[in-house]
Amino acid sequence: MVNIMNIYLFPVYMALAIIPVALIGWFISNKAHNSEPGWMLALLFILGCFSCVPAVLGELFFASIFEEEPNEFMLLLIHVFFGIAFIEETVKWICCYSVGFNNKAFDKAYDMIIYAVFAALGFAFLEDVLYIFTSTEALAVAIMRAIISIPAHACFAIIMGYFLGIVRYYANQKKIPQEILYTLISILLPSLVHAIFDTLLMASNTLCIMIFFIFVIAVNILCFTNAHKLYKKNIDV
Repeated sequence: MVNIMNIYLFPVYMALAIIPVALIGWFISNKAHNSEPGWMLALLFILGCFSCVPAVLGELFFASIFEEEPNEFMLLLIHVFFGIAFIEETVKWICCYSVGFNNKAFDKAYDMIIYAVFAALGFAFLEDVLYIFTSTEALAVAIMRAIISIPAHACFAIIMGYFLGIVRYYANQKKIPQEILYTLISILLPSLVHAIFDTLLMASNTLCIMIFFIFVIAVNILCFTNAHKLYKKNIDV
């Protein structure tokens, strides 16, 4: 738990949890072609927070079955994919899909990126708070998560929202095979990127850490660049 001597840093911890969430949420939603309903974005954020609960339960259940993490990289990647990444991205996907997919406000492909990011930011915020206040190195954890983990969750969400926007496009055209394909991609691809992110970090060797930072930079550039491109295309769904 957080050292009682560091409780005076509580405002710093909270600022480090709130500021990146607020900045990313503003940046993504500010590009909306039409103003998205505030109640819906708030609901997505709150549901994202609550989605931590089934995610944690799912991860604990998986850990109870497969107690030891593999040492070999590919086996660890598979372990992390099914035991962490797929679970977390699925609960966020459910929040995003259930609230946003059939909503009347969803009229541009880019809108789904906004919905996915707000659900992910809710998840990342509560996860952040839990990590900070159960760590003996709370300040270091808060800083690293503000710089790396929260933007990473936003990137996973951009991938999810990007492909869910395509799903809606094909759903409206009654093209079932494409709809199914991109629905699967909208869950599996962010899960895979999430799994690579976590695995590189968990491998804890110098080479993996070096690759990790290159990977993080590349993913952030690609995700935010492609989000902007989708916004510029102004695709109706």
